Amino acid sequence: MNYSGGGILPKNVDSMHLVDLKGPFVLQVDEIVNISCPLKGRYQDAPSGIKRCLKLSMTDGAQRVFGMEYRPIEDLRVLAPAGLKVSICNIHIRHGLLMLIPESLEVLGGVVEDLDAARQRLVNEVNKPPRVKGIIEFQECIYHCFSLASPNVTDRQYPPSNLQIAIVT
Repeated sequence: MNYSGGGILPKNVDSMHLVDLKGPFVLQVDEIVNISCPLKGRYQDAPSGIKRCLKLSMTDGAQRVFGMEYRPIEDLRVLAPAGLKVSICNIHIRHGLLMLIPESLEVLGGVVEDLDAARQRLVNEVNKPPRVKGIIEFQECIYHCFSLASPNVTDRQYPPSNLQIAIVT
């Protein structure tokens, strides 16, 4: 859309308030996030319903707009391919945010390979286990190694508190 779209939305949609856009407009969805979840759950699929609220980052090729699932839309999924095209019409705008309802949004399909690959890298990074747990396990391994090397030591004073360990990744 960024390469071929000339911008079909009115200018400064992000500054509009209490405005209705008649449309239809075709937009590209770059990212879908479940904002009703904590960070770990934002990029995991959830069924449409009362416990889900999706935020969509979309573009018409010229400007970026954001939409919020005002009522559950069954055709939208968090893990939908990046670059998905949607058609919107009769959209209400509040504080620059498009209020999306099932009657005003139609999923057309599509994917942008580079964008989807970047989104997948982000999803994988967010869904990684926390590093703190890995550091704690690493420290436990160090304690175990020191206890094997010094079987006479029974307390957990090893490694010595002045020992500096550098981890290079």
